[in-house]
Amino acid sequence: CNPKLNRFQDLIPYDNSRVRLVQTNPNQQKNFNDYINATSIGRIRDVSLLTAQYPLSTTIAEFWSMIYEQHVAIVAVLLRSDEMQSINVYPQNVGEELQFSSFTITLLSTKSPTQLTNHRIIRLHHSQTNQSRTVVWLEHLGWPPKEMPDNPIELLKFIQEVQYFLIQTRNHRSTILATCLSGVSRTGPFLSLFTSIQDIDECRSFPDLNKIIRLLRS
Repeated sequence: CNPKLNRFQDLIPYDNSRVRLVQTNPNQQKNFNDYINATSIGRIRDVSLLTAQYPLSTTIAEFWSMIYEQHVAIVAVLLRSDEMQSINVYPQNVGEELQFSSFTITLLSTKSPTQLTNHRIIRLHHSQTNQSRTVVWLEHLGWPPKEMPDNPIELLKFIQEVQYFLIQTRNHRSTILATCLSGVSRTGPFLSLFTSIQDIDECRSFPDLNKIIRLLRS
């Protein structure tokens, strides 16, 4: 199923929950493919959650298209810095732009609160509709593939940062996209922790991790 669009051929979304891209360019109607390696988890605790594999060099335009169409407010990236170096998903310098199909990506600001965390504010402009949206792009760099996080405390701080930016944006949009190389190995545990901490912060009953994991897998 779309092997050239998947980083790992054994890790693909279920058909009943995969994110489907929307055709917004009438000039590309004939060859349009709605597939992207991404899953809609649905709404948990009033937040819409998506997971996705980090884009391949050939799927960056589709990645930004999904962010635009799904009204993603926050992108939580769970990758080591060396895993991102070969793929320029956004400009590296403030004020610079990159063009991917109908989308212009502009880096508005960048900050590195710690050695393991980057905050970026990105403007996403769609030429077909002449609409622009602001996306908060948050990176946690301390989680090696197939291993536990280097520093669990820093991961918890990162989750708090995601919650902080969510509060700032939820009057407009409340969709979070979590992404790692596979879209599974780090995003699943991250979203389980994220929703559990929300339960604790909101004084709900102690989180049922089994239930949360079932929701993430459904």
